[in-house]
Amino acid sequence: MVGLTVAAAAIKKDRQETEERHRRREEERKKEEEERRIAEEQKRKAELVAELIENWEEAVRLRKFMKAIEEETVRSDFSQEARNDIQQVVEWVRQYADTLDPLSSLPEAIEEFVRPDSKYWWLE
Repeated sequence: MVGLTVAAAAIKKDRQETEERHRRREEERKKEEEERRIAEEQKRKAELVAELIENWEEAVRLRKFMKAIEEETVRSDFSQEARNDIQQVVEWVRQYADTLDPLSSLPEAIEEFVRPDSKYWWLE
């Protein structure tokens, strides 16, 4: 009888230790998963900000180029037809710069930063 009591206690202790190891492993797995998720989110945000900066810099370059074209057009003796053609180029560059510039659509850029799922809502 004593042997059964000792065996039962040993089995119970072994089961508790097994459950404790399992609980610790599960906690560690959850912690690692959370750390991985945080690292991925940081990476996503850094990449998004880098892309926004790149687009903004390109828009600035395009606007400088557009201004240089306009200044050259004023200084030069172009025909009216050439000026009209140049104006078409300037307008296209302006529109293109606006589509690239994250400051032209700042709420959308911020929305993608803060709530990335909103950009790809159809994937949910």
